[in-house]
Amino acid sequence: YRKKISRWVKNGYQIATHAIGDRANRIVIDAYRDICKNLSKSSSRDSVGLAPDLRLRIEHFQIVNLSDIPRINIPTKSNPESGLPGSCIFVSMQPAHATADMQFAERRLGKKRVR
Repeated sequence: YRKKISRWVKNGYQIATHAIGDRANRIVIDAYRDICKNLSKSSSRDSVGLAPDLRLRIEHFQIVNLSDIPRINIPTKSNPESGLPGSCIFVSMQPAHATADMQFAERRLGKKRVR
């Protein structure tokens, strides 16, 4: 997975990965963070430490460990259109799925993981 997405990013693709569950989301976040951090090291001198605006996306971002949520924020170079910094990683959670899944999530995952 990591090798493939790294190659796709190097070839200019914006990556979107579908992930549901704490383990799946952690795997994707870890891989995306590595890409963002590696590319930020090779950034130009005027924006050292900032990742390029890759817009790596996690689709269906659901049932995530609370400790992983802050790990998503990796500042990027300013967006050329807005001039504002963004984040290298974006998440997309569908509210309709969350409300539908809450009917069975606690029963399958337990109270602690569903918090």
